Amino acid sequence: LAGHTNVVCCLGYTPQGDLLSGSWDTTVRVWRNGSLLHQLVGHDHAVWAVLGLEDGRVLTASADKTLKLWQGEKCVRTYSGHTGVVRGIASLGDAGFVS
Repeated sequence: LAGHTNVVCCLGYTPQGDLLSGSWDTTVRVWRNGSLLHQLVGHDHAVWAVLGLEDGRVLTASADKTLKLWQGEKCVRTYSGHTGVVRGIASLGDAGFVS
């Protein structure tokens, strides 16, 4: 899996079986069967956590103190309010997520 321009610091997967890689290069890449499917560009600092959601969307967390929700390659929502680096995300099923 080549493509990131800096250290890959987190990995995850989607329920559909796609691999997610987050990097210090501020991007997330979505891989299917070893090939790049999407590149998610929008964070200002390193991406520290990735989470594939049941509906096919992807949630990312960053050192820029935000989380972003992605549909394909488009950021559809930015969550702000953290006062520091966001290093983890966990799904709560129908109740949403925590970070």
